[in-house]
Amino acid sequence: MTGPLVLLGSELGPHTPAAATAHLRAPAVVLPTASAFEHPHRLAATVIEWLAAHDVAATEIALLNRRDATAVELVDAVASAATIVITGGTAMHARSVLKETPLWSALVDAHRHGAAVIASGAGATVLADPMADSRGGGLTLGLGLLGSVAVMAGSAGWPAPQIRRMRQLAGEQVVVATIGDGGALIYDGSMWSSTGDVELHRAGATVDIAALAAPGSRH
Repeated sequence: MTGPLVLLGSELGPHTPAAATAHLRAPAVVLPTASAFEHPHRLAATVIEWLAAHDVAATEIALLNRRDATAVELVDAVASAATIVITGGTAMHARSVLKETPLWSALVDAHRHGAAVIASGAGATVLADPMADSRGGGLTLGLGLLGSVAVMAGSAGWPAPQIRRMRQLAGEQVVVATIGDGGALIYDGSMWSSTGDVELHRAGATVDIAALAAPGSRH
């Protein structure tokens, strides 16, 4: 059974909604891949400390480049995790490190067999395909754990013209999900829900959460 998928507008922390923390299970791993150029170990340590306060033991997976994504010990750690946390940072770097690697395959397989995936900011954005491109408000290739949706997580950091452009470009086949700080879009293994600042649009019009496909599938 496919595990939970939690997409957050901001990093795990004091403002994370209770509906998201309900899916935390040990053992957990934290991947600071997207923040490789922004003190990734410091960010991972902060997230691990927060998880510990919620009685979830976690370890950092120092996945910062494509070589790391082939390391057997890192692949095995992800494969055996009950919760996989992907931090924010830069979505393009996360994609370049993870796409079509043994570690990404292990993550997808773990999620397919019940592991929870919790992703924040750019870490949430990169999971979708197509992926929202922060460089110009267009669409590009993402990792594809979630299809037919473009995620603009941490929407307060996206200029309003980019958000409008994304909603116009996406067309009829792609839902654009904007998730603000403290907001969460949550798939519990069977259905979607949202809490906080979350908006869904398709072809420029607001749509209901039923418009979202389950992870791993496409409308």
